[in-house]
Amino acid sequence: MQFKVSNLCAGYGHVQVLNQVALSMDKKEILVILGRNGMGKTTLMRTIMGSCNITAGRVCIDDQELTRLQSFEIARAGIAYVPQGRRIFPKLTVKENLIVGTRSRVDGKTEIPEEVWSYFPILHDRQGQLGGTLSGGQQQQLAIARALCGNPRILLLDEPSEGIQPNLVQLLGRILLQIVKETDLAVLLVEQNLDLILQTASRYLVMEKGTILHAGGPEELKDEKKIGAFLTI
Repeated sequence: MQFKVSNLCAGYGHVQVLNQVALSMDKKEILVILGRNGMGKTTLMRTIMGSCNITAGRVCIDDQELTRLQSFEIARAGIAYVPQGRRIFPKLTVKENLIVGTRSRVDGKTEIPEEVWSYFPILHDRQGQLGGTLSGGQQQQLAIARALCGNPRILLLDEPSEGIQPNLVQLLGRILLQIVKETDLAVLLVEQNLDLILQTASRYLVMEKGTILHAGGPEELKDEKKIGAFLTI
C-alpha cells in the first residue's frame, strides 16, 4: 500500500491555503507534519478527507484516486480522520461510539474488532459509560479506537496530545507504535508535542505557509533541538 499526495493546491472558497503540497507514505509508517499554527496542517488533513476545495493536484491510495470523492467515499476507501477536539458522541456510550465507527467498513461488519479492545483496555472496562463522561485522555483513546473500527489503511491524527496529561501522551505513543507494528496501517500525524514526535515518528515534514519547507528522516529525529526549532518557525 502506498498513500500519495501530489502537488496539492486547496483552500476555502477563493482563499488558497495549500500550495503544491506533496508527500507519500507506506504501510507501517508514522509521518509527522510539523509547523506552527496557521501554516495549513489541519487544512491538509481536511483536504485529504474531501472537506476543502481542491484546485489542483491528486490524492491517491495505490492506483485509486480520491481527489474528487465525497468524505464518506474517502472513508470507505480506507482513510480515517481523528480531528482536533476528538468529536466523539458525548451522549452515546463507549460501545455505541465504536459501533458508529464500523459504518465505514466495506465488508458490512458491525462487530467491534477484538484488537481494538486490546489496544484500549480502559474502553473495554467502560464500554457502557457515556462518552462525554470520560476524561480527556480517555476520549482521545475513544476517538482513535472509533477510527480503527472502520478498518482503515491510513489514519489521520490532528494534535492528539492536545489537553492530555504527559503520562497519557506517552501511553498514546506506545499504543500508536504497537498498532503500526502489528498492522499494515500508516499514520499521518499533525503534532506539536515534542515528546510524542520523538517517540513515534518514522519521518517528518515541516510545513510553512501551505508548503512543505523541509523533510527529514530517522537520523534527524535524533536531534531534539532541531526538531523543537521546527515547531516554532
